[in-house]
Parts: sequence; structure tokens; C-alpha cells
Amino acid sequence: MSIQVLLCDRYLILVRGAQLNINATLISLTILLLTIVIVGLTVKFAKGKTTHLLQVGMLALLLNLVFAPAGWIYCWYWSTKAPLTR
Repeated sequence: MSIQVLLCDRYLILVRGAQLNINATLISLTILLLTIVIVGLTVKFAKGKTTHLLQVGMLALLLNLVFAPAGWIYCWYWSTKAPLTR
């Protein structure tokens, strides 16, 4: 029998034979949904502010898949950037 230690709100709890159930499908779908939303918002914000919209979308996708907070910052960057002057 194995004894595992769980941390809950500043207390140590000793549990005998505890198992951690992680639903990887739900986590993957959540990551995919957030990626689609952030990439869509980034492209929406970049319209009228760049002539290379495809590159902005591809970089947003890459950033969200590699390191999500970088993708969020990139989305914020395009939301605050001034439009192109013609």
C-alpha cells in the first residue's frame, strides 16, 4: 500500500491509494478552443493595421501553440496598434 501526500488549503492530507484522474480530452479541447478564439481575435484586430494578414495569423497560431501567454500578448499588441495611414 502506498501513502500519498496531498496539499489542500495549507493542510497536509495523507491519503492511502489516491489516484488523480485527468481528462486529457477535455484539456485538449479547451486549449484548441482558446487557440481558435485568440487567433481569430488577433486577425480581427490586425485587419486594417497590416498588409501581411496571413503572416499575423500564422504567427498568432504558432505563439498560441508553443506558449499561450505570448499569443495573448501578441493579440493585445494588435488590439492597441494604430491603423495604417494611406
